[in-house]
Amino acid sequence: MSLPAETAPPLRRQLSLRQLLAIGIAATAAYVGALVLWLALVVRPQTDALPRDGAPALRAVREITLRATMLSGLMAQVDVALQTPSDTANLALLAEQLSPGRGGAVPLSVGETPAALRPMFARADDETTLLQNLLLEVVAALRLGRTARASERLSTAHGVHTTLQLNLSQIQRVAVEDLEQRERGVAAIVRRATLISLGWSVFGALLIGLWGWWLLRRLERPIRALERGLARVSSGDYASEVPVLADDELGRVGRLFNEAIRVLRVRARQEGRFAAAGQLLADVAHEVNNPLMAISGLIETRLEDGIEGDVAREDFRVIQRQTRRASKLMGGLLRFVRTTDDAPQLVDVTVAARSAVDLVSYQFGVREIELVDRLAPALPPSLIDPGRFEQVLVNLLSNAVDALRESARPRRLTVESVQRDDMVEIVVADSGPGVDAAMVERLFQPFATSKGTKGNGLGLYISRQLLRDAGGDLRYERHGVRGARFIASVPVASADVVRAASAPVHATSPALDAEARPHDAVPALVTTVATAAPPVDPAGTLAGIRVLVVDDEEPVRAVIARFLRRRGAVVTEAMDGVDALEHAAHGAFDLVLTDLRMPRMDGEQLHAALRLRHPALAARMLMLSGDVMVFADRADALPADRVLLKPIEFKVLEAAIRRVLAEDVATARAA
Repeated sequence: MSLPAETAPPLRRQLSLRQLLAIGIAATAAYVGALVLWLALVVRPQTDALPRDGAPALRAVREITLRATMLSGLMAQVDVALQTPSDTANLALLAEQLSPGRGGAVPLSVGETPAALRPMFARADDETTLLQNLLLEVVAALRLGRTARASERLSTAHGVHTTLQLNLSQIQRVAVEDLEQRERGVAAIVRRATLISLGWSVFGALLIGLWGWWLLRRLERPIRALERGLARVSSGDYASEVPVLADDELGRVGRLFNEAIRVLRVRARQEGRFAAAGQLLADVAHEVNNPLMAISGLIETRLEDGIEGDVAREDFRVIQRQTRRASKLMGGLLRFVRTTDDAPQLVDVTVAARSAVDLVSYQFGVREIELVDRLAPALPPSLIDPGRFEQVLVNLLSNAVDALRESARPRRLTVESVQRDDMVEIVVADSGPGVDAAMVERLFQPFATSKGTKGNGLGLYISRQLLRDAGGDLRYERHGVRGARFIASVPVASADVVRAASAPVHATSPALDAEARPHDAVPALVTTVATAAPPVDPAGTLAGIRVLVVDDEEPVRAVIARFLRRRGAVVTEAMDGVDALEHAAHGAFDLVLTDLRMPRMDGEQLHAALRLRHPALAARMLMLSGDVMVFADRADALPADRVLLKPIEFKVLEAAIRRVLAEDVATARAA
């Protein structure tokens, strides 16, 4: 649990996680950049300089070698020309080839060559020039017919050529040694750069690891605290909050988590109150519906007997309608506050909307709100949990009523249902001030509310999630100049699902008052395949049928027994399940009509006992209950078509008795 605000320690001022990550990324980039910069500015110039400095020597070697090779070829031609001095054309060609500029007499560029090679290049240059001049003298002597002179100068040229070849060999050897030395220098620089880069990388990886370890230590404590907090919340503990030690992102997450926990605590207390209220309402509903059953039965009996005077008859009909209205309101309120099992069922969305309107309609007169009913009478059903869907609609309607509370007149609330393609939409629109522009973007976010302390900001968020879980959605539209418009959409159930729904899962009493307004009818949220009870033949009776009526409340038992005796049935009354078993052991009965809630042994226990002792009689049981949630609580234990909800019209009760007896006869014939 966090400390109160006045005693909570001040939060440490620390760099945020974004700042830490930015610093780490910048430091890593700078570290890697420094290595790259050193390689580019220091190592690369050194490795580039070594081959660049050796290039002049290589060029000079290639140039002097090419010049010597050319002169060697010309000297061989001069040797041939000495044997044929009369070939003047050949001598002219040789003279042209040995002329300056053609024979390579251009001086060598040896200024950037190594110092050891420069004297050698100078001697080689002089020797090639001398050899070229000697060959020119030989050609000139041959053209003048001086063969002896030409032979003498050619012999000297051969000597110079031999010396040139020796000098070239020495130049090449020294040049190769210089090149190898430069290659070794490059290799040494590369090795040094590799070792430095490796050490730099290892050191950088160590720094990054230390930084990551420190960052992990920084994150570990708040994350573990959040994990423990979430584990406690998932186990249902909403009492503990996580410590918030730093004013950073995780600190803000911790504060949001604590705020969410506080909201959940409030919601849990509210849910607890709702659960207690639901249980209390279930008990109250049973206790209220029993006298309503007695009143309704007496009124129906008196009306059937005939009452003199139109005013008296109308008074009795008013009492009858009001008893049904009271039962309907009690059932709707109980259904809303009780939790459901999240089981999707076929739901008539129009009926669900009318039921939700009924739950909030008491505010319309007080708030002077005009209801505009545009609910379509016949829309395809949707597969959704009925309690959740009604919760969504009640939330939307309650929000609209709150918005209209301070709005100027006329205050208009419109409820509309429409089908669009494969979706059914319920539209709730009001003429209130609308949603503030600053709230529109956060309208469906959790904890976003414009009601101050009156709201927790979860209604619309939860409503949208419930609809999306069912394949639908909830969206907001501005409604004209003022007002808000919320559209709840759910998908239409497929034809296969509709065909598969062959029995009712949840229902209410089918007893409806034909003269009542639509909102006074008792709606069944869940669409069922079973139809209403068939009409009773006015001339038909229950003559001779032996019925055991079991109910702990004498007024209810008496009025039911009175009706059955008037129809000719032979009625035996029992005050509870134990008493009913005694009667069943000593008498023969065609049908058992029992209440569900009774002392000592209730209707469900009686049904189980009869299945063991008198199985044929257990198959001919009808049960009455004042608890409208009996199907949600005991759907697995009781056959839904054998449970009737109080108060019930006697004509429906008589039809149900006839149906059970007819089914028993049909089963016996089939056997």
